[in-house]
Parts: sequence; C-alpha cells; structure tokens
Amino acid sequence: MSCMNVKSLHPFVGRLVTSYVSLNTRSLSSLRQAEVRFQTEKIYIKMPVISSCVVCNYRFTYVDCPVKCDSCSLCVHRKCSKLSAEELKCLSSKNKILKYFCELCEHDSNKQAEIGLNRVQSLAEPLHENSGLHKINISSKNPIEMFSKWYSEHMVANASVTSAKAFSLATVSNTGKVSCRSLILRRLDEDGFVMMTDGRSRKSKDLEENPQASMVFLWLDQTSDNLPQTRQVRIEGTVNKLTTDNMKELYDIEPLFCKIRAQICEQGKVVEWEQLKRDHDQLFDKVTKYNVQLPKPDHVVAYKLVPDVIEFYEAIGQKIGDRLLFTKDGISWQPKHIAA
Repeated sequence: MSCMNVKSLHPFVGRLVTSYVSLNTRSLSSLRQAEVRFQTEKIYIKMPVISSCVVCNYRFTYVDCPVKCDSCSLCVHRKCSKLSAEELKCLSSKNKILKYFCELCEHDSNKQAEIGLNRVQSLAEPLHENSGLHKINISSKNPIEMFSKWYSEHMVANASVTSAKAFSLATVSNTGKVSCRSLILRRLDEDGFVMMTDGRSRKSKDLEENPQASMVFLWLDQTSDNLPQTRQVRIEGTVNKLTTDNMKELYDIEPLFCKIRAQICEQGKVVEWEQLKRDHDQLFDKVTKYNVQLPKPDHVVAYKLVPDVIEFYEAIGQKIGDRLLFTKDGISWQPKHIAA
C-alpha cells in the first residue's frame, strides 16, 4: 500500500480532505476495484477502476467520492445525486442510516409516494414489498384517439424535449432482413401516423419492397402521485407514401437545420466530414446573409403508417402492467386485454 497526498491530486478535494488517500497499488489491470479510504472522515468506498456516473456519464477519477446505489451498485457523482450535505454525511458515515436509489432503480424502492429523480430512504423504517394488477382505462373505442390522449399527456409533461415525439420504426427487406431506427412523429392523422425521411435511405428501400412495418413509442413518466408510469404503444400496419403536396406542407415547417441537412446529406452515405462541414457552412451563409430559399428536394419523402393493430401497455408503481390490444375488423376496432 502506498499513500498520495490528496492536495496533489485535486485542489478541491484537497481543501475538503486534508490527509491522505490510501490506494491499493497492486496491478490495477488485474483488479476490478480499487479501495479508497479517506482517513480523516473514516469513509470507506469501493469504486470501480473503470466506471462512469449513471447521471452525467463522465468517468470517475480516483479522488472522486461517488454515491453508490443500494440496489444496482452503480455510482453517481455526489453533485449528480442532488443530495443535501447532511444526507451525504449520513450516507458516508460508518453507521449508515440512509439508503440511496439511483434514478434507474428508484421504481424498485418501497415508498412509492416519495419517489423522485434521486431519493433517499430511511433504513430505520420497515421495508414492505407490494404488488397489484393494473388495468388500462379504455378512454375511446378508437385506438388512434386513445393514442392521441396518451401522446398529448406525454407531450405536456415533456414539452421542451424534442425526443418526446420519437418512436422506433422496424422495416423488413424483401430478403427478410429486419432493420430498426428512431424517427420523429411529424403528424398524427385520423387514419395513421406520418413520418418523413430521405427517399434514398435503407428504410425507404425496405418500404418500397415490403410496405409492412411496425412502430413503437415508449414513454417513461410519473403520475400526479409521483409514481413511476411506463407506457408503450406498439403499432403494426401498412405504409403508404404521401402525395407531393402533403410532403411539401411537412417540409415547409421544418426547422432550418433539417432543411440544410436535406440539401447536403444523402442518408447512410459515407462522407468526408471536413467537406461536409464546408458545404454546410456555405449553404448556411447563403440562407442567413442572402435569404436564399431552400425548396424541398425530390428525395425528401413522407410516409403514413395506416394501422391494423395497435397495442397499449401501461404499468404504474409496483402493479403488474396491463396490455390492451386493438385489432381492426373491417372499419371497426375490437379491444381486448392481454397478459403482460
């Protein structure tokens, strides 16, 4: 064992901890963990040699004092835990009286009413696991109307997040090869879900060969009672290309960076980044300095997925989730609950 002065490692930590850090200096390449002991505060923490904060994704250094989740054992920086100084002191004490759950595990804790992004629970209180069976409320016999309600609720809770409109689209080539990617929902119509893309892309080629596709929306939110709420909507159906006028309407309301991308990028093609950067900057200057317009290129296309199957999944707190399957029977939809 060897000792290193904390002040020489990090000035901020040096001001907080004025003694030494004891590091296990055996071959770290063969060890999965390094033992770090802060002798002044009598703190003992096992920290992975190669580990990143669950919240900010930055790697820990050997002078960090991460907070470890009591459920999954993953760690977060102290500042990322959003815990008070008093709570951190309790977590660091030898006689630990608090239990910390990271945001990935908080739904597994037993005091659902106190759930937050990062929360601390007292170990002195008895732990009681719970269980129940959730049932989805059928708010409409039309699943697209029900989707619209769920979608609106999610958008209200995540109004400033562009990815709130995101979904996964799976396509299949004529040889049976499956491909999946994320897109943004451009518009919700009474009869389907509208997306826009590059007509030269793999997804467009797949859809030309096989118009059957599936999309999935996943929303992780909280109820008004601060319980974790998971909602998923799976949609299967036939994809049709929209008319030119419909495509133009969608393109005209696109933000500038999307219009520039449509002009200079061929989706999926290998590029020389520096050249692409020059092309971008030149076009951006023309638009901003000389008010050059960017009309819709012919390769920008829009599709609508017309569903014949829509499945809703919802789980709240520690209740077993429910699934509600709508299948199309002619012009009407038939709902039925299926096991999660």
